[in-house]
Amino acid sequence: MWRIQVTETGKTPVIDRTMTPMVQKGLFVMAFLALALAVTVPSVVGLWYVTGSIIVPGLLLPFLMTFRTNQSIPVNIIQLMTLPVMIAIIWFILGNLTGGYPFALEPFYPGLLTSLIIFSLSGLNGARDLK
Repeated sequence: MWRIQVTETGKTPVIDRTMTPMVQKGLFVMAFLALALAVTVPSVVGLWYVTGSIIVPGLLLPFLMTFRTNQSIPVNIIQLMTLPVMIAIIWFILGNLTGGYPFALEPFYPGLLTSLIIFSLSGLNGARDLK
């Protein structure tokens, strides 16, 4: 995506022509998100804390799963990575709206609990082999 690929005829492949608008849209979304975070969280340390407590629950368990000896991934890997982040975001928003987090729990813990629940339920559904 980041390098120039030219076919034998000298034309740019179709995938490169369709990727550029997607990259531009992604950059726009990320710029908006960065601006919103910079305005709402004025401290750099606070910004790292907030993003870490929201993003880590969705990445921790999938990362630890890479150390397993068998090369199989859960069928619901997308849910395993996105739902804990969504729960942590909702928990963070609720904490900011009410002045304190529900049950005095930081967003990291409900997100991690969601990740563990999804992972334990994925064992019942089976896994896909990478081979």
